Amino acid sequence: MIFRASVEIVLVDQAAEDWNVVHFGQEATQVLDTSAEGDAVSFATDEFSVFVFAKSTLEKTLVASDGNTYHITLTYDENKAGIPDNAELQVTEILQEISEDPDATSEYDDYLSRAEDALEKIRRVTFARFFDITIVADGQEIQPAVPVEVKIELADEELTSEQTEDVQAFHFASDGEVSSLDTTLEEQTVTFRADGFSVYGIVGTETITVDYLTDEGSTYEITVDLTDVTNIPKDSDLEIRELKGDEYDKYLADAAAELGVSVEDIT
Repeated sequence: MIFRASVEIVLVDQAAEDWNVVHFGQEATQVLDTSAEGDAVSFATDEFSVFVFAKSTLEKTLVASDGNTYHITLTYDENKAGIPDNAELQVTEILQEISEDPDATSEYDDYLSRAEDALEKIRRVTFARFFDITIVADGQEIQPAVPVEVKIELADEELTSEQTEDVQAFHFASDGEVSSLDTTLEEQTVTFRADGFSVYGIVGTETITVDYLTDEGSTYEITVDLTDVTNIPKDSDLEIRELKGDEYDKYLADAAAELGVSVEDIT
């Protein structure tokens, strides 16, 4: 009996991209053509026996001069990415330099400024790390033929919830273009997809927020989330002043008039 079946495997809590399926049939072993969508891998087969799911990785542990340790992992489809078996992952962290010259700018400062310019909204930067990532084989730099998954574990970082409110990965291409990437953060590991390798940045941001305690004892949390069109500097602080006395009475009366109600109706 001849048949052909379509098979879908759901990988719980894992992205389906970059997985390979090898079928060990009765007469031959072959790598199957697969398609991936979300967490599901699909393929067709005309025989059921042993199927092996596998994906290739390159890993690098970096201990920077400031003592921080980073684990960087690349995961890719070895049949599509074109990365040789003898390839190695080379990673260098671009560190912030302290200079006695207040007007001096470092390579780190340049990347940070460019990342801030690429932010879609004005937010306060809470931390930033930049890495020059390269795949090398036989002394030559290799660029993947298809996008690959990159995970950067900030092993020694103790990041607060404020620092990780919004974490964004950026790619700094050799032609000067800066791209904001779809990024996820789970515990201390940042994940994104990369279609080429040069410098990548991991930037944590938060909205501009102030907790204000009024004279009567009420507390208000005031948050500002602005787009670049406001032309407000990205390092701005939010200052709050409570109106009192005649100034308070004037604005209260004006607000009541705009609302079409009496002052007594406003609480």
